[in-house]
Amino acid sequence: MGRHAPQQSEHHTGTLVTSVLSYSVLIAAATILNPNNKALPVSGVGQMSFHQAALALSPLGEIGPILFAVGIIGAGMVALPVLVASLCYAVAEAMGWKSGLSEHPWDAKRFYFLISVVVFVAAAANFFRINAVTALYWSQILAGVLTVPILIFILVLANNRRVMKVTNTRWQNFWIGAAVGALLAAGATLLLWKLQA
Repeated sequence: MGRHAPQQSEHHTGTLVTSVLSYSVLIAAATILNPNNKALPVSGVGQMSFHQAALALSPLGEIGPILFAVGIIGAGMVALPVLVASLCYAVAEAMGWKSGLSEHPWDAKRFYFLISVVVFVAAAANFFRINAVTALYWSQILAGVLTVPILIFILVLANNRRVMKVTNTRWQNFWIGAAVGALLAAGATLLLWKLQA
């Protein structure tokens, strides 16, 4: 028990520092990238370009755009393989296909073919003048819309003792779900209120 205490402390400290940094970045970016900022010409919601997004780091001076570019490239190199692989894993499991990056390509043809198609579509999007920031914006809107049915599915699944074996009581799951739902509803209401202002 004692040996794990320092590790837990490190995890808690790391989580706290990461959360503070994340919220600081959000607040700093929001002060620059807000609809009332007349120095940032945005044609409409979700129509921001990467150049305009880079202005979020303008307080840093000339190094701001460089840091933004390095961050975007680094995030892409890290996130793209993870997102593509997770998407293809989910589809392959749902379809009952043999999958796994440890599998030989000829043993999991459909899985590797799906990875190739997804990467090709992502690359081809650049040639159709699709604004990447707009795509990211609407993908988050879609994620927010899908949160509600996913939450309901999780609650139904969590109350199924045949699947979970050991579960909380139905009332515990209900109040947990209600609390999360209330937070989501409050966030959505605040967003709509801000957009109307």
